[in-house]
Amino acid sequence: MDQLIHVDMDQLIRALEQTLSPDQYLLDASYSYLEAVARGEDSFAWLAAALADLAVGSRSPAPPVAAGRGQTVLRQQAAIQLKNLVRHSGCRWLQLELHQRSRTKMVLLGGLVASQASSELDDRRCSSALSQCIQAVAELELPHGTWSELIPQLVALVINNGNSGGLMSNNKVLTRSPTEAAAVAGSLETLGFICETVSPACLEPHVNQLLTAVVYGMQEAAFPAAVNLAAVRALTPLLSLATANFARRPERNHIMQV
Repeated sequence: MDQLIHVDMDQLIRALEQTLSPDQYLLDASYSYLEAVARGEDSFAWLAAALADLAVGSRSPAPPVAAGRGQTVLRQQAAIQLKNLVRHSGCRWLQLELHQRSRTKMVLLGGLVASQASSELDDRRCSSALSQCIQAVAELELPHGTWSELIPQLVALVINNGNSGGLMSNNKVLTRSPTEAAAVAGSLETLGFICETVSPACLEPHVNQLLTAVVYGMQEAAFPAAVNLAAVRALTPLLSLATANFARRPERNHIMQV
């Protein structure tokens, strides 16, 4: 069984590489392979797990893909194909065994944290692709009352990384390490993606948490511009949900002053 999975993984890696090929024959062959694997009852679950592993870099392809820009492109393509797989096969994703879905979600969230904590620029690029994967899964899971811990976990990543250190002046953090700032920005980006497409009814119980994270990231004196921008982008889809919060003058004034 392990040998079969190894062979399939090699073929999957080749297919992902070919999704960017200028050769139409190779391009068609790669998508035909991905579609064929996705159609199988057992291979669908394998494909979702394998793409997640490749997207976070927990599988090590053979050289020359394993090093440099090739590895980054492979991770990004794996994330894109996983996002498409989940969105285009929503019912089949929800039909997976709970432990299969849970394992893939844990891999994605763990990979997001690792990418944010890295000082490597390529890892940060992969973080955005993983954010979109998490968004796609959240669109399916949250309306069914599953993965309810996702938003609290992402909010905690914002607050915990924001409180992790920096130079203090007048009780304000003026500087943070690039990795801490990247972690806050990446978590806010993920929350923003989720707020854009997940049903408002699913987000209403989390509005206060979401606003806390967004307002926290909007502090100009505490974070660099990239974090502020991610927070503002996340706030935009939140506005329609936060009407009750804006109706309360102290909360409205606090948000507007930040």
